[in-house]
Amino acid sequence: MPFDIDKQPAKSTSILRALLLSIIILFAFGFLIDLFSGFYVLTHAKSIYAGLAGLLIVAIFYLIGESGSEWIGGKDDITHPLYKRAFHLLVLLLFAGLVLAIMWFV
Repeated sequence: MPFDIDKQPAKSTSILRALLLSIIILFAFGFLIDLFSGFYVLTHAKSIYAGLAGLLIVAIFYLIGESGSEWIGGKDDITHPLYKRAFHLLVLLLFAGLVLAIMWFV
């Protein structure tokens, strides 16, 4: 029998497992970030759901900030002229300020 109904691969459960695992890792990462910043998100949250959403948002913005700063920093080279290196520094500072401002407003 080339096609058996009982032996179909369960792709939807593996996708759900990966999604659930990534959400749990983001919550744990957000909790660690909040722990190192003095539990600011969890102490100022109005409800438990707002606190969990805050942890998730902090983790996502932290990862966005880290990946963006690595990308901008990777463009900089020691052999570039001074104006180009200063431009990369300015872009890096503006990006970090933008991520921090968005995190503060959220």
